[in-house]
Amino acid sequence: MNTRQTEKEAKTGENNDDSPDNRNTNKKIMDERFFSSFSHTKIEEAQPVFTSMMTKTQNKEEVVNQNIDRPYSPKDGKQRLLVPDVPQMPIVAHEWYVALVLQPSYGYRMARTTFSVSLTDGTTVETITEKIFNSNKERSIHAEYPDDEALAKCKTRSFLKFHIRLFQGSEKDTVAIEVQRRSGCSLAFKEEYQALLQVFKGDSIPQVPMRKKLDLSKLNCLEKDLIPLPEGAIEDSLEISLKHLSSDMYDARMFALEDLIASTDSESCDISPKACQLILSKYIDIFLIVIDLICKIEDADDDEDDSFERFHCLALTLLRNISLNSSTDEKFIAFVSLSQDKLLQSLIRDIKMAPKYPWNACLATKCLSQICVNSPQAVSRITEVEDTVREALVDAKKMGEKCHQSLEQESNIALGIMNAAL
Repeated sequence: MNTRQTEKEAKTGENNDDSPDNRNTNKKIMDERFFSSFSHTKIEEAQPVFTSMMTKTQNKEEVVNQNIDRPYSPKDGKQRLLVPDVPQMPIVAHEWYVALVLQPSYGYRMARTTFSVSLTDGTTVETITEKIFNSNKERSIHAEYPDDEALAKCKTRSFLKFHIRLFQGSEKDTVAIEVQRRSGCSLAFKEEYQALLQVFKGDSIPQVPMRKKLDLSKLNCLEKDLIPLPEGAIEDSLEISLKHLSSDMYDARMFALEDLIASTDSESCDISPKACQLILSKYIDIFLIVIDLICKIEDADDDEDDSFERFHCLALTLLRNISLNSSTDEKFIAFVSLSQDKLLQSLIRDIKMAPKYPWNACLATKCLSQICVNSPQAVSRITEVEDTVREALVDAKKMGEKCHQSLEQESNIALGIMNAAL
């Protein structure tokens, strides 16, 4: 054994002898060295990173803040509310006109959710499109009807997207109606497909099903088996939601908002009054974060990317739930008054954007109505800018009359409240 080999063995503790005994000894030395490394190195658990869903930076905040510093501008002797610029809105259709229904191209595979309508007894392409248009309106489905195309692009308030396309039927004097899901919940799509099918097979437009709150007092059969909610469960849930709501990840914040909406929905949850009370007292940061989210401005130019619209919708829904439960609460009125000018600007802007985001406009209108009912400060502010608010609500009502029943109803209620309060 030479001197260099001896030095190497001294450093590594290994012996180059290839005998079975020495091989076992060397393996034992390497195993001990490997496992001993854990006592010196701290192993951190890998954390998931949703890099494709990071929260977008709003580069128009400076413009909004500048308007908030001077929210009112005199014009023609009257005060005018400076609402952040609203981009050009799409033209709202008041009917679906189809010039020509074609046969499907060769090899085109129809979706399973396709049914045929016979062109008999006065049924025409015009009456078919009229029924579909009226169904979308009464069910408050936002739909686009491209010119000269037998296609309707539909989106529901739950962000289910589906297409309705007309083709010439395989049989003579028939029209095939293809209802194709593009994205969103399959169960929600099933409801929309069956509702549309009933329009033609049952001659009626079914209403959107309402969720009903479980009345525990009527469950006499449970008696002592009914397990009460553990003490502190609501607080624990709100703690977790606040933590996730403060995250930089889009997914975490979205799930937090959805959980908060479920906890504050008075139509389907019996703990909503308690949850709203805790938010306005112990977890006011949740309420302030929601107000901040509502006042953000979209900066995306991609019409197919509805991540901002969905996030904004969740924030507005949570504000609506809290306002329905706590509109008379002094704390609610006080906190709304602190951010009143900023919030009022944002709600009016959402109402003005009804042609593009009708469901958000419905929520904004509902929030505006609830805030004005019990807040003298809000009524005072709206009195100063009555023309601006009334103009936005009237335009929203006209759009609702054309194609969106929920927006029409909420706008009517808001205008009635304004007329009574001013």
